Amino acid sequence: YVRNPLYVGNLGIVLGLLLIANDIYVLSIGLLFFFGEYFFIIRAEENFLRGKFGTAFDEFCSKVPRWFPRVTAAYEGALRSGGFDWKRALKKESNPFTAWAVGSTILLAWEAWGRNNYTQTSMIALASVATIVVISFVIIKLWKKGWLFS
Repeated sequence: YVRNPLYVGNLGIVLGLLLIANDIYVLSIGLLFFFGEYFFIIRAEENFLRGKFGTAFDEFCSKVPRWFPRVTAAYEGALRSGGFDWKRALKKESNPFTAWAVGSTILLAWEAWGRNNYTQTSMIALASVATIVVISFVIIKLWKKGWLFS
């Protein structure tokens, strides 16, 4: 569907955080840094893959877009059967989720504070969300180590 699904996901996360900042200059600078960074990362990866797989990689690139997902799969059987594995996702993606969730709550609090739009209730709510996310993160880490829910 898309050549770099992780990077497209990261773009979505970055866009969300930049939109929370609610400033066109922050959005512009953030996107400039994002695409500047990924320009070099993707170029290096694609050069490596082209060297390793040659024309097969070029054919793949011609069928699968880099940033905007296709509506249909480029290859038959592109999705594996069995559906989404929540247990695996929790084990594998707890670090980034925690970082983005806590970062988002901090940005929301900062935004409210900067605009004098905060109340004690809203700050307690944001702190509670961040606390729940961090406690969940610790529980997942203990579960991964086999110390919980064995």
